[in-house]
Amino acid sequence: MNFWTWLALRSVFTAGMAIVVAIILNRTAMPRLAAEAPTTHVNLPAGLSCLLVGRHLLPWIPVPGLLLGLAALLLRPLRPILAALAAIGCLIAVVLIVGALIGALAPLYQAPAELG
Repeated sequence: MNFWTWLALRSVFTAGMAIVVAIILNRTAMPRLAAEAPTTHVNLPAGLSCLLVGRHLLPWIPVPGLLLGLAALLLRPLRPILAALAAIGCLIAVVLIVGALIGALAPLYQAPAELG
């Protein structure tokens, strides 16, 4: 197995796990944040407010990396380019999902303004 095949397989598995994590995040942390945010009296960042509105789209973020990885496995002549693009897509997806997780949980641990 050469490097590009390994990279394409790694991208497919990473995208698959990112989809699972995004679904779990969408069903656990995001509803809790949506319920707790109005009662915490903490101003949510604009990106987090936008994420709450479009949280149903969170599991779709890793799909381009998954499709590019599968295309790299199927199209042998284009494998180096598609595998590299799939790896970049998966990296962006993982960064966005981890950022969403941190952003979703961070306001729950902030002290309200009246406490100091």
